[in-house]
Amino acid sequence: MVEISAMTTLASDLVSTILTAVGLIVTAGGAVLAAWAALKSNNPKLRLGYRLHSSAELLANHGSSGLSVTHNGVTLTSPHVASIQIINQGRRDIVSEMFHNADPVEFELGEPILALLNSESSPNTAHTPAARVSGSKLLFPASHLRRRQKVTYTVLLHGPVGGLTAMHSLVNVDVRDAGSGDKFGARRWFLIAALAGALLFIIGSIYVMVLPNGYVAWLQELDNKFG
Repeated sequence: MVEISAMTTLASDLVSTILTAVGLIVTAGGAVLAAWAALKSNNPKLRLGYRLHSSAELLANHGSSGLSVTHNGVTLTSPHVASIQIINQGRRDIVSEMFHNADPVEFELGEPILALLNSESSPNTAHTPAARVSGSKLLFPASHLRRRQKVTYTVLLHGPVGGLTAMHSLVNVDVRDAGSGDKFGARRWFLIAALAGALLFIIGSIYVMVLPNGYVAWLQELDNKFG
């Protein structure tokens, strides 16, 4: 009975110690998250992402069928259609005043653009900025781009896209290649998983540190008695 009582008391003390440590960690973590949320709220991130959404050769499967593509009376030997997507990935709207001197964002495709074929916006209730082309560049004008708005421009080129780069004079807006997927969303989930893993590691470390002080000694005592 004495041994059972000692074991119960030890287990109770151990649980109490662990719960206290966990409570302190959760409280500290909550304070850090609250401070982080307040910082983000007062300093919302502005980010303009861009990517080559699609690119295809028009005559890839029709080279020997007699089909041809002409532009302004000129037959194109290697016509390509490409779609460039521009996305407001920030936490608030990007407005025209953020374009220094109203300069457009210049997207360089590395191949002469023959025509702007189509432009569309998502959601479709948002205004689609009227872009224009100049040589091998797609010029995105100073305009209002709503939060999470996506704008897609489809262009006709004389050859395959040579690459996609951007030159801009936007103020306090991060402009970067968004790649083929939602990299920023993946990074956000990775950060959450890393924080959860760190919390579990801290709790486990505390458990390991407090466990040997009493429980292991009790097990050794039992071993000496019954061994």
